Amino acid sequence: MRRYITKLIVSLRMDSLQSLPVPAPNGCWVQLVLKVAALMPKAVQLLETLPHEYFFVENRVCDAPVPVRTWASREFKNCLFVNASADSMRDFVRAHHDCFKFRGMRGRKTIEYTHAQIEQFLLFVHTVERNLIFCRELPDNAGELVTLRSGNLSGVRGYLSVSNNYVYRLFVNLLDAVYVHIPINKSELSSSYAYEPIVPDTSFVDREQWYVLYSRKEKELYNSLCELRQIAYLPTRIVKDQEGRLFDRLVMRGYVFVKASRRNLERLRVEYPVLNLRLLLDRGRIPFRPMTVPAKEMEDFIYVNDTYGNQLDVLDAEVQGGEPVELLLKGFEGIRGHLIKKGNLVQVAIGVLGHSVYLLTVDKSQYQVLRNL
Repeated sequence: MRRYITKLIVSLRMDSLQSLPVPAPNGCWVQLVLKVAALMPKAVQLLETLPHEYFFVENRVCDAPVPVRTWASREFKNCLFVNASADSMRDFVRAHHDCFKFRGMRGRKTIEYTHAQIEQFLLFVHTVERNLIFCRELPDNAGELVTLRSGNLSGVRGYLSVSNNYVYRLFVNLLDAVYVHIPINKSELSSSYAYEPIVPDTSFVDREQWYVLYSRKEKELYNSLCELRQIAYLPTRIVKDQEGRLFDRLVMRGYVFVKASRRNLERLRVEYPVLNLRLLLDRGRIPFRPMTVPAKEMEDFIYVNDTYGNQLDVLDAEVQGGEPVELLLKGFEGIRGHLIKKGNLVQVAIGVLGHSVYLLTVDKSQYQVLRNL
């Protein structure tokens, strides 16, 4: 058997384990590749319109040792992984065929990777404290599936190889593309060689949460979602114009809130492309993930906006900082906000997504500071 073995002796640091972003356990992943590296800015803009996490391999290994970066730049140049099924990404790839194409094919079928495979791949390129050798094929004497039971690789499964002089090595498959060849001790092997596949937790995609949609036609999008019997919320307040006529004014321009599951949002995006659903992304997390609003925060904001929106002062500019507090004032019991002090004036800013919208003047007996938040 012809072997294609590239030896890359690396010693990876354990201190990077704490900063290693772990992808959400959300079904399967597919691999895409950019047709031209110069299309990277365009590709990022297109990917941000999707309700899926994604990451570029070269970005994830940028702080790894030089041999690992060299290997990744050769094997995964301009490659990215998207947390979605091949079927759900097919229309997207076809629509932007000048930019993307699928990578990782088995016959005519696009390979879908499990969360466990992606997690193990990131683990090996970041945190393994051993000498690694990347190779294309298994040796003839590697065939028994075993599990490591000690060390920082405890729980990792691979194919055991034992040489004539009783040198034990473990071959771990990474993404059906390459094997990691690791020297091990016999004492590290589990007493049971039973292989138990890891079943990814897909409950995340079916859990209803408050997501934030961005649109320049907020009212049209809100009305369309309501017609489709979706739980949506558009923050407005009733005001008077110069002629004394009442009308609804947007409280937060550009934002529509929808309570749905990721699976349902993906279904809406596919079945109703005219909606042009664009999820607001949380850029404070790598990879970027759709922004969600905690249920308590959303309930508080809806209650205050619908009940007292016309009676409270509206903030013209964003207010930063402030201690988190919970109101004790009648009619606002349990509502949370941030304390703002201006001289002798004490006010509580109430809003959502970190944006303060309303100001409520209070005294010391009408709120309590939340120390554990």
